[in-house]
Amino acid sequence: MFKKKKSIILVIIFIVFFYSLFFVFLPIKSVYSQTKLIKNNLAKIEDYIKQDDFDSVEILINQTNANISIIQKNLKTLSIFKLIPTVNEKFNAINGVVNNAKIITNSVNQVLSETNADISKNDILIHFLKNKDTLKDLKIGFENLAKNLDVLNGVVNLKNSKLSESIEFISNALKFLEPFNEHIYDMFGKNGEKKYLLLFQNNTELRPTGGFIGTYGILTIQDTKIKNLFIDDIYHLDSASIGKLKNKVPEAITKYLETPEWYMRDCNFEPDFPSSMNDCINLYKLESQDNTKIDGVIAITPSVVGEILGVIGIQTIEGVIFEKENFTDDLQKAVELYYKERAITSWDRKDIIKSLANSMLSELKNRSLSDYSKILNIIDSHLKTKDIILYSTNPKIQNILVKNNWAGEIKNINSDYLMIVDSNLASYKSDQFLERIIKYSIEKIENDYIATVEITYKHNGTFSWNSTRYRTYTRILVPRGSWLLETKGSMDTDRSDKPGTTDIKDLYNKTIFGTFISTEPKTSNTLTFKYRLAENIKDQINNKSYKLFIQKQAGVKNVNYKLNILNFKSNFDLNNDKEIVIK
Repeated sequence: MFKKKKSIILVIIFIVFFYSLFFVFLPIKSVYSQTKLIKNNLAKIEDYIKQDDFDSVEILINQTNANISIIQKNLKTLSIFKLIPTVNEKFNAINGVVNNAKIITNSVNQVLSETNADISKNDILIHFLKNKDTLKDLKIGFENLAKNLDVLNGVVNLKNSKLSESIEFISNALKFLEPFNEHIYDMFGKNGEKKYLLLFQNNTELRPTGGFIGTYGILTIQDTKIKNLFIDDIYHLDSASIGKLKNKVPEAITKYLETPEWYMRDCNFEPDFPSSMNDCINLYKLESQDNTKIDGVIAITPSVVGEILGVIGIQTIEGVIFEKENFTDDLQKAVELYYKERAITSWDRKDIIKSLANSMLSELKNRSLSDYSKILNIIDSHLKTKDIILYSTNPKIQNILVKNNWAGEIKNINSDYLMIVDSNLASYKSDQFLERIIKYSIEKIENDYIATVEITYKHNGTFSWNSTRYRTYTRILVPRGSWLLETKGSMDTDRSDKPGTTDIKDLYNKTIFGTFISTEPKTSNTLTFKYRLAENIKDQINNKSYKLFIQKQAGVKNVNYKLNILNFKSNFDLNNDKEIVIK
């Protein structure tokens, strides 16, 4: 009897072993070997993409597709383990990763089979963005892969691999570009060349849309590639136009800069970025006599370039070392102070900027997707802080920019609103040494609500090559219909005891008060506006539906806000637009 039981046990053990061998261990071994093949294929695919060798990419995609099919088949065999609670969640996650990988390979395969033999990675991206259904599948696949990176790392052993970072980059890039899919051919020059005006706004010399434009450029794109990049000192353009423009100059520029004509270097004088860019395009055409169409404007501050240098590495141009740390200061010294030591004339001193741009473009050509992912994050971050602002002459594309908060337009807000806009007028690069403290208060006097804005400028700089007394034409934008009661602290000129006048106008569905003030180094000055709030804001306060929207001027740094509104108090540093609800 015992021997019979022993024989039965042995048979059961043999059956379990046989089942484990053919239905557990072999499938697991197959999954493991196939994932190793996939990992190797993906590494090769990335190299082939860099070389624009899409014939090889297509072959490897097909191989990867076959590998995934084998994994899917083996996972079906292993699906019995889903009955185990602790295994079920992990199994479903792995199965989801595999299914999403299959979606991606099918999507890529479809695009590769539909495109021409002579294609580049830019063409592939544009093709995806243009084909909504394929794009949707690809986007979902990569989004899900990005969410399941921990599982993917466990399955494919991606530690110290670039693949996980690549998945994140592609997922983010697809989300970033998706809003433009209907216009992507047009934007990237597939239907003819596109010209974009580049404006380099130095926010250490603040102007309404972000900074003084000392350098400009024209970027020409055709068939997804950069056809030409022209960068030049803006004074080269302006100096050739002296005495020829005879155009109407903004009053503040005439009064405080004593400029008889309106030159392109001062084109960004409206706080509304789209309005200023329309002025910039018109002035560029007037001065350059270039009547070809400008399709859009890209405005950036030096901090963007510095952050990108942190990814691509140190650049040495004409013996000058440029790196992430102190980039703005090093660039200013190169073009303002030390150009003579490099045997460069004053006329050619900004040529180093073009050389730097070309060097950086060359460095960017064959970077890893990990580096591109970092750069994409930099762009996304600086779009939020308005260190990058975009404008398109195509109304549909412009609407997309506005919707994504990338357009720098004055917000049309149906509530209390405040925006403070400084225009550094002949103060060198003094903004980098300036602290701003804004106090905003509202008090009820009889049946009216009186708002007071106090702007304190604390100048921590000295008289030097890049700093002098701070001269600013300050505008505050408030709800339309507000009534100015008093201005204190304004000045007629920078060293005058005579009070300045306050300009008042309605624009952008706002009322704008503007005046001039100057602050000596190592001192502080306060400019105060007192005004009666518009009737609609009064009604909102009485109905307990009051909100305050504070819009940040692009390029401005070091702003502290102190609020005292109807017994509500708050103190914060403003880094972006902010809405405050008071009940």
